[in-house]
Amino acid sequence: MKKLHFALVGLAMSAATLSAQTLATPEIGDYSDFTGSAFVAHWGSVEGAQSYLLNVYREDVSNLLEETADFSKSTLPECVTSNGKYLSELKGWALEKDGDYVELTLADGQFRKLVLAALQYDNEGVTADNTSNFLIELYNAGGERIIYGEGNSNYFATNYDLDIFEAFSQVVPEISSVRISLHAEGSRNVGKLLVQGMDYAQYAPVYVKKNERVTGTSYALDGLDAEETYFYNVSAVKGAASSHKSADKCVDGFLKPVTLKPLEVTESSYTANWEHTPKAWEYIVSNYRVDQLEAGEDVSVFADYFKDTYVGSVEVPYSVDGLDGYADHLGWIGNKLAVAEGMIGTTQGSKTQGYRGYNYLKTPVLDLSASKGVYTISLKAYTNAKAETLNIYNTENIIVDESGKQSLNIHVVNIPASGYVEATWTMDDGMKDMRIAIEPAGLNSFFIDDFVITQQIEESTTRYTLVDENRCDAECYDTTFDDLEWEGQYAYTVKAFRFDYYGYENYSEVSDYQYVKLGEPDGVTFPVAKTSATPCYDLSGRLVTSLDGLRFYIQNGRKVVK
Repeated sequence: MKKLHFALVGLAMSAATLSAQTLATPEIGDYSDFTGSAFVAHWGSVEGAQSYLLNVYREDVSNLLEETADFSKSTLPECVTSNGKYLSELKGWALEKDGDYVELTLADGQFRKLVLAALQYDNEGVTADNTSNFLIELYNAGGERIIYGEGNSNYFATNYDLDIFEAFSQVVPEISSVRISLHAEGSRNVGKLLVQGMDYAQYAPVYVKKNERVTGTSYALDGLDAEETYFYNVSAVKGAASSHKSADKCVDGFLKPVTLKPLEVTESSYTANWEHTPKAWEYIVSNYRVDQLEAGEDVSVFADYFKDTYVGSVEVPYSVDGLDGYADHLGWIGNKLAVAEGMIGTTQGSKTQGYRGYNYLKTPVLDLSASKGVYTISLKAYTNAKAETLNIYNTENIIVDESGKQSLNIHVVNIPASGYVEATWTMDDGMKDMRIAIEPAGLNSFFIDDFVITQQIEESTTRYTLVDENRCDAECYDTTFDDLEWEGQYAYTVKAFRFDYYGYENYSEVSDYQYVKLGEPDGVTFPVAKTSATPCYDLSGRLVTSLDGLRFYIQNGRKVVK
């Protein structure tokens, strides 16, 4: 059978009036005060409204209601409207002229299946160039057109069924009304459409409130199931008249996990503990070493030692396409890339190839804006040439003089004839979202053994250094961290993961810190300095601005942070 697929035309959001009304449709608002088992529904005020009818429901996913809207009779089902006409000889509703339509609308809920049964008739002489078209429009409960598609009506000359969601290549969410209309104008006017039925399905709605008459523009609900997703809509009422129902608001909040006191605390290990988080599919538990830092103290904000690189040598390097998996940090880039044991670098460059022939390294994106942009770099480097000069600079610090000439703030490191150098120097051009470039002036191969950046703490603060991270499934509520610093101070957080109602990956807010003092009975907590800044560092000492979004990947048997 021939398959029909529409070009996706989404979020058209043109307000479609599905029925005549005298009161404006309420604008549905966001919910508030979500606790899992309670929330407050909100909507906009409608001029002239005396009250509102509120519906609150959830979907029973164990009960898929499959129905057929039968168009073979002269009386249409209550859920169907049409401006076409019934043809008794063909047993169907005819769409004969431009704009004729049939429309199927759910009382509440969303379509999970939509299959149109139709045929083309009165189509003598029809061709691909002169056939009329048909338009399919999908609306939400508030009458907003979410998506639409158009096809040739002669599709139904050889096909009887059209799976509408298959044509759109997806089950479009929040659809409660579908309109099929004939589009016959100009030279494309041959062929009429006879609609004989529509098969559709929805999960059975389970009502918390159904047509509840309320006043005001908000309503508090409680006693709900925190594992469920709810929907609400309203219509405005004045006397015996009521407006069109608003769009549905999906209530699919994801709660912040709650940590509990640690269990089984020893001098070098503890078990993190937390409460069940409704709707969670997985938990990400992060273990941090906690240090109290004093003003003026120098701390490492980026450190790469390339300690897990085991192939190649300075004399015979091993060429690679990328450095992720060789460096301690993801994100190193460059040209003519190569590795040697315990080092990363480049092979020899070539001037004849222009810029594509240059050999260079660039660090991952860094944030060195703290400490007024002052930072210190410590470098160990090798070359197999007799000598080489490395130009090192912030790629984002472009200096423009009065004449408009551009230059870079370059620090020069000379590698002597021995082929090895250790150098430390201070720069003052740190900023957010910067990279540091390392380029050999003579285009000789070079390798970096250590690359460390430190900055000075401006005020006393607490530093959280990420030591490890465990992932646990939804049925797990504790995990153990061991081989820790003897009687050290630690803290842990929990973040929950799920796929939301629409199928998108979703992470919860990170829990509050739960503190642990190893060696103390029951993991007695300890005081933490109250400061405005709580810097966080990853497994290799790189400063990160936010705990949210940290992702870990296993490369070459070790855990790295992105």
